[in-house]
Amino acid sequence: EIQLECRIERVPLTPNEEIHVLQLAREALQNAGRHADARRVWLSLEESGGNQVTLRVIDDGKGLPDIPEKDRHYGFAIMRERARTLGGHLDFPRPATGGTEVRFTFTPVALASIALPER
Repeated sequence: EIQLECRIERVPLTPNEEIHVLQLAREALQNAGRHADARRVWLSLEESGGNQVTLRVIDDGKGLPDIPEKDRHYGFAIMRERARTLGGHLDFPRPATGGTEVRFTFTPVALASIALPER
């Protein structure tokens, strides 16, 4: 079961950003089904403040091994490369309730030129 929440109606993404975000989500969803034995997955894409957009994919599966790259899965390396291409930050925090979270945050081109209010 997949629950989707998209809250970036007013943030246009470039075709390059769209394809990388889509492929990051696809890889995370594929991992949830193929490796985590997840039953439910929550996927969200939203503005996260500071002119950034965050993609989160959270599953209720068995979680990541301590060193996921050593498990011979190249998806993590591919995901990191996509994140780097967009100048974003990718991490894999461990939810307190178990499972896996994939979190990718980046500044879309459309928001990069918007000045933030001074504090």
